[in-house]
Amino acid sequence: MNIVSLEDDEPFWNLLKETLESEFGDIHLNWIHTESGFYERIPDFIRNPPDLFLLDVMVKWADASAEMPIPPPEIEREKYFRAGLRCRRRLLEHQAIASIPVILYTVLEQGDIDLVDKYLPPNTWVTPKTGNLRELIKTVNQIFKKGSTPRVV
Repeated sequence: MNIVSLEDDEPFWNLLKETLESEFGDIHLNWIHTESGFYERIPDFIRNPPDLFLLDVMVKWADASAEMPIPPPEIEREKYFRAGLRCRRRLLEHQAIASIPVILYTVLEQGDIDLVDKYLPPNTWVTPKTGNLRELIKTVNQIFKKGSTPRVV
């Protein structure tokens, strides 16, 4: 299984990686830690589609540096609060990757998600981001069962 993860918290990423590898064995995890980095990798995803996208909802735009990409107006306005949702929308713009399952992994409560984005596209799940990864594992298992339907937790 090939999973792309958008996550800007390195200690959490390490826990996530360890847990997913332990649970699913031979998987390949691609770590992207900024929204701009995710956008840059979209052509790679089109050429070599992953099996799953795991997107944190609140992620920084870019690492602070002299080469930092200038954020578009939407990102200036919304800041990091909707990064994962914007990345999900970007995936939908490309037919080759639009139907790949996406888990929005977030500390936001469901009511907050509803306020942020009233419409979740097909093949999109929302799972709470906590130190306990059981819900995430359950969601991944659900996604890869034949005939599964998206479910918001």
